Amino acid sequence: MNKKILTYFVFYYLIISLVAAQNGDRPESPDLKRVTVDTTTGHAWIFWSLSPSPEVTAYIIHIEKIIILPPFPADTIWMKFDTIFDAGATYYQNINSNATVFSESYVISALAPTAPDYKESPFTKKHATIFTSLEFDSCNAQLILSWTPYIGWEDSLKNYFIYRNTNSGPFSFIDSMPPGSTTYLD
Repeated sequence: MNKKILTYFVFYYLIISLVAAQNGDRPESPDLKRVTVDTTTGHAWIFWSLSPSPEVTAYIIHIEKIIILPPFPADTIWMKFDTIFDAGATYYQNINSNATVFSESYVISALAPTAPDYKESPFTKKHATIFTSLEFDSCNAQLILSWTPYIGWEDSLKNYFIYRNTNSGPFSFIDSMPPGSTTYLD
């Protein structure tokens, strides 16, 4: 009887081990901290913290793209944009960014070698750059600053800070707006 129970335990352990090995544990996702736009260059910058998985060898940057295939409605996909083969990397500069023309959304995944190939972590939460535009209302002699909301911080976002510079001088703080705001009149 003991031999039969021992056989069941060994068989159970073997099956569990084979399933786990076949599944090949995926690495844990990094934590996407923020995306921002360098106003001097127009390049988007992506910042993250490392994946806690020690076997990670690279990070994959994904950018959201809108696909329009008539007669179907527009759809979005995550396109692999670049792979950083540096396990210690925590930032990336997108020199091909269009963030000065529209808001760009990013996610990151971690890559780890597992025999016989590589496993990719789940995507991080999406973060999107802020796109701003400025319009002069001549009837009311005021500037209308508009922006897309920052996506990625949800309840952590406390305020948008508004800065102004005059004649290419230094920027100075003029006001703050609550998270739901997307316009400011000056």
